[in-house]
Amino acid sequence: MVAKLIDEAAIKLGSFSTAFYNIQDQVVALVRMLKAWANKEYTDISPKAIVAVVATLIYFVNPFDLIPISFQ
Repeated sequence: MVAKLIDEAAIKLGSFSTAFYNIQDQVVALVRMLKAWANKEYTDISPKAIVAVVATLIYFVNPFDLIPISFQ
């Protein structure tokens, strides 16, 4: 599951316009950190941080609205 998320995030990285390049480095860093954690190469990270990284990448891959505009 983590590997699929990493793959989808990497694919999505290549499909953005120049406006995205402002945050591209941060997204790449998150993908690399999650991949290293999944491969047990980097374990000095809290479970809360891993949950935050996974949630961020899930939202990046599939940006759903938690509070739709129609309810605001």
